[in-house]
Amino acid sequence: MQPNGYDCSQWQNGSSIPRYYYDLKMRTCATFDYFECKVSLNNFISLFECNEHCRVAGYQRINVTKPSVYCRLQPDFGDCHNYHPMFYYDITTRSCKGFSYGGCGGNRNKFENAQKCVAVCSGIVNLMN
Repeated sequence: MQPNGYDCSQWQNGSSIPRYYYDLKMRTCATFDYFECKVSLNNFISLFECNEHCRVAGYQRINVTKPSVYCRLQPDFGDCHNYHPMFYYDITTRSCKGFSYGGCGGNRNKFENAQKCVAVCSGIVNLMN
């Protein structure tokens, strides 16, 4: 199975490189042969990177004993001037808070919703806007 159902074999230009993608049915990251297929964003260099980006999206519990290093970063609103409602983890209050992300730049302490923020950054937190 190829990432997002695309057949990357049509882009073969020599030997393949093992990569990882998130399989929604299996709810885990799996390997595939990468042939410079650029049609999918579901394509990660390492198993760690795949899990870091995708396991929350698949709503599979991530077992961590402490918040991710990203959760310790100060919120960064980004360099652009768009409006994207996001959430960041506030390490001081141990809670996920809403903020307006500019759309480019910033850091990895930003999440599409409070549930993803909570799943990555802590076990039990107070949800705040």
